[in-house]
Amino acid sequence: MSLDRSLLDDTLHHLRLIQGDTAEVEVKRAAGGLPENIGETVCAFANTPAGGLLILGVDESNHFSVTGLRDAAVIMQGLIGVARDAVSPSPRVTPAIIDVDGLTVLMAR
Repeated sequence: MSLDRSLLDDTLHHLRLIQGDTAEVEVKRAAGGLPENIGETVCAFANTPAGGLLILGVDESNHFSVTGLRDAAVIMQGLIGVARDAVSPSPRVTPAIIDVDGLTVLMAR
């Protein structure tokens, strides 16, 4: 499944219906940059058979509204670095930067 706007829209719609994250999907606002505890999330997803989907730039506490990221490319590189350094063996991270009406969201498997 491609990391694209359609997947983002479908996933956020589902999360709004169930009113929360799932074991397979974690959403973080990441307004100040890469969250400090992101290594825990990467590790948890790395230890599940199907992995997981991380979405940064979305505010769960505000009905999963897209808030965007200031510098998605820097956050993406930071996420890849955390996956490489915090988890052994290092999981493969597949990221995508998605434009949502002028706001930037980072999705990663």
